[in-house]
Amino acid sequence: MNAIVSFRECTLTNEELIKKVDKAIDEMYDTGKVPTRNIPARPNEDFDLTAGELLIRFSELAKGSERMKKSDLEYIEHLVQMAMDDDLKCVETRYNMCANALNVIDKELMCYE
Repeated sequence: MNAIVSFRECTLTNEELIKKVDKAIDEMYDTGKVPTRNIPARPNEDFDLTAGELLIRFSELAKGSERMKKSDLEYIEHLVQMAMDDDLKCVETRYNMCANALNVIDKELMCYE
């Protein structure tokens, strides 16, 4: 990939960039000619730069998607853990309420002995 791509000078939208690269590939197949490099470079026109920009954008999206999937999974795990903790708290609360009730009953029964 052309090192100039790393300067990120391309200002085309994703859709424009895809169309530009697609058209250039079609022209290469139709004509059998490889596009020449221009000096000075034209980030929105030169095939090597537009194709390179497309690859960089795809790579960034793919990495972002992987991070999103990981963070989504971590968030879901967090929600499940919270739900489990809440259930455990409910169980603990119910247990404590029953234990307290039993203590009260025991005390009441002791009074009758």
